[in-house]
Amino acid sequence: MKKLILISALLFSFNGFSDELSYYQQYTNLYCQENPYNCKFDGSIVGVAVDDFLKQFYKEVDREFANAGYTDVQFEYCIRERRCYRVIDGENIEKNTRWTNNHFVKNGPYEITKQYPPSKAWYRANGGVNKALGINFYKTLSPAQYDEHCTNRYKSGRALNKNIILNKDTKFSEVFDYYKEDSKVLYRTYLPNLVGFDPKIIQYLESSCLIVDKRIFFPTKLQKDVSFRITKKTILFYGQ
Repeated sequence: MKKLILISALLFSFNGFSDELSYYQQYTNLYCQENPYNCKFDGSIVGVAVDDFLKQFYKEVDREFANAGYTDVQFEYCIRERRCYRVIDGENIEKNTRWTNNHFVKNGPYEITKQYPPSKAWYRANGGVNKALGINFYKTLSPAQYDEHCTNRYKSGRALNKNIILNKDTKFSEVFDYYKEDSKVLYRTYLPNLVGFDPKIIQYLESSCLIVDKRIFFPTKLQKDVSFRITKKTILFYGQ
């Protein structure tokens, strides 16, 4: 019942509160109302509750990115950490795999996040507090969106096709024409830190356009397709 009250309060506050308090501070205040023993008198979160706070706050972050059209998420922490949880709703897979150490979840708690840190690892996984780890949010672009979201500025990765000549008038869509038979375009937005997050900043975060193999997928299933990794075959351009 308390969780329902908190969710209702969040929806009301984020739409109706004064702009004097930031999105992040509004959530912090409501979290402390719900969990007074997890907070100090000055309104900050006690050390032992930081993991729980970040885990709960991430539900709001996930929802806001989903509202912005993003469909997939990759925690940099989970690229090397096998104990991250994996949502397997609707999947027919063999659970005996070393990839997630059998940390499988049905009916995941997030809208677009299918792999996420264990309950006691959110502080370690949150960017800015441990090895600058952050969170990447992705969506697949349609051809009509290429030039709206992607620049012609090469960033890194696989060398460009030798027939491509970049100049100030070159459009990203023209570059992709050399790869379109076997590739697709992903738009990636990087969130370096959960602390202080506000949905208004999504459009201003660092972004990239990735030309990747059509078969590549995010950790939403375990099949024989190509697992998502930024490899030498990926071509990155700066986003806009």
